[in-house]
Amino acid sequence: MGPKRRSLALIVVAGGILTFFVPLVSTRPPVLRTTDWSPFDIVRQMYLGHLPQPICERCGEPMIRSLLALPFDVAVVYGLMLSALGALCFRKTAVLAWIGIVGITFSLQTYMVTGGTNFATKWGFEWTFYGQPQSLQSSAKGPVFYGWLTTALLMVMCAIVFVATREDLDTPTKV
Repeated sequence: MGPKRRSLALIVVAGGILTFFVPLVSTRPPVLRTTDWSPFDIVRQMYLGHLPQPICERCGEPMIRSLLALPFDVAVVYGLMLSALGALCFRKTAVLAWIGIVGITFSLQTYMVTGGTNFATKWGFEWTFYGQPQSLQSSAKGPVFYGWLTTALLMVMCAIVFVATREDLDTPTKV
């Protein structure tokens, strides 16, 4: 991987990591008097105990709560971005491409299933903000809109694959 592709990949990965701090998730009605949430805000409020606690044996501990704050698919994609940063440090182009492909798969999972909604991700976000209902038949207190987040994550992963596989980006252009 040449310096031009490596720089492009670094910009793409850094941009993807920065989406962690951008409010791309919305709730209606507001939760904690806020309607727009970044993944960082979600994790922080879960750590502080201001959002409903997940149901598990050790969920009373702040670190465990914060690890369970985001739905699995979203957390995996952010973990893959950190892995991509490591792959860039070691100049592993093939690893970077595979990280992007796996990231695309997890990003697309949030759109799949009936009607364009992954129920696991949908319920994960609703349970994060409104708590887990007593039965799956009962509805949450309101919808959570996370389409901008999954679109941003999908675009970042596609860009990682593009930069990792396009060797011609390193060749100098003739004028």
